[in-house]
Amino acid sequence: EKHEDHEKHEDHEKHEDHAAKAEHAEFVAEFELQCQQLDQLTAIDVALFSLFSGLEEVNAQVIYAAGQLKKELVKDDTRIALPQ
Repeated sequence: EKHEDHEKHEDHEKHEDHAAKAEHAEFVAEFELQCQQLDQLTAIDVALFSLFSGLEEVNAQVIYAAGQLKKELVKDDTRIALPQ
């Protein structure tokens, strides 16, 4: 739908940019990993950012033999260290 005073709308480009950035999607995924040498597992590398270019962050929750942890992952930090 166009504005009636479209030509007078000074910040129209900014308005369009804002509308595009306002789109938001969220999903929940659960993964179960099995490791034959669990006592040697020190980290998990999450490759989702290379698969989904629009992904901005992943809120990871991990439960493992030594405990549990939460970590926010971003494109430049995709490794979950697992303290023993």
